[in-house]
Amino acid sequence: MKASLAVQHGIIPPNMLFENLSPKVAPYYGDLSIVTTAKSWPRMKPGQPRRASVNSFGFGGTNAHAIVESYDTSHLHRHIRAVGGVSMIPLAVSANSEHALKSTMEDLLLFLRKNHNTNISDLAWTLMKKRSVLSMRRALSAETHAEACAVLEKEIALVRSNQGHITRSQHKTRKPRILAIFTGQGKYKPLV
Repeated sequence: MKASLAVQHGIIPPNMLFENLSPKVAPYYGDLSIVTTAKSWPRMKPGQPRRASVNSFGFGGTNAHAIVESYDTSHLHRHIRAVGGVSMIPLAVSANSEHALKSTMEDLLLFLRKNHNTNISDLAWTLMKKRSVLSMRRALSAETHAEACAVLEKEIALVRSNQGHITRSQHKTRKPRILAIFTGQGKYKPLV
């Protein structure tokens, strides 16, 4: 969290309780410095993200390394504006049943009514890339917030009246499988 917040806000936080560098490691710190007060992130070249490295050496021998990097969407928004502000991705909504599909669309409509500043292109991308593709689905086209609300209202009404044609996935529904997790401590727990 600390690294993520530092990258997001562009501020390098100080090391707490640091007083003196050990003489044993001092020879290895020639070009390095330990931050003792909050400091602005160094200027980056255009297009270069801020990046932080995090190490964790666990008690049980589990070691991890993560690299946290900033994500700049300004180039995406420039591209969207360049094509007239039109979302090139449909609003993709899917669920496991017709009832669940209606509920999902109702939840999405409620979200849009409460959040008038929602970027439709970002919403479409999230629905397309970050949601599961389930057996019942709809692809809706909308360029503006108002159009998205109107299209969702129309589709919800169609599902309620059972007149809408809902595309079923050609893929077979997978049976749930058991996953065993080995913690490295001599025990495992099967999860269903």
